[in-house]
Amino acid sequence: MIPKSGYGKITPKDASVGDGVTCDEIGCVARLAGGAIVALPFAAEAFEEDCRQAALVVSQRTAPPSCGTRAIDRTVWQRTGASALYRTATGWETVVAYPSGYDRPWARAKPLADAAPSVPTTARTTSRDATPRTEDLAPED
Repeated sequence: MIPKSGYGKITPKDASVGDGVTCDEIGCVARLAGGAIVALPFAAEAFEEDCRQAALVVSQRTAPPSCGTRAIDRTVWQRTGASALYRTATGWETVVAYPSGYDRPWARAKPLADAAPSVPTTARTTSRDATPRTEDLAPED
């Protein structure tokens, strides 16, 4: 995690990015300054321990409902898109790529009852026909 104030000073290729990170066949854990743990479970069996010990769990899988810590998982990504996380004195600040109600082709927004859309209608795109014109086709097409 790169703090906002230090953005640009550390690159993903910087050797210090891997400091405090340990991995095994079912996941990785990263120990942050101050001792907090961020867990990256690859396998379902890693969640039990990670949800008990980590301050944050980040996974491509769906975290179990019993996970007692903050989890950024498949269900969160489907709703919000990518998330940028910043460590603060009181926890985590999250900035999401797509606010609640944002309509995407792979994750349609659920209509909110009696609420104005959170995304201007001009920002929404409509599908279009991508069929090539006959004159654009070659004999082998």
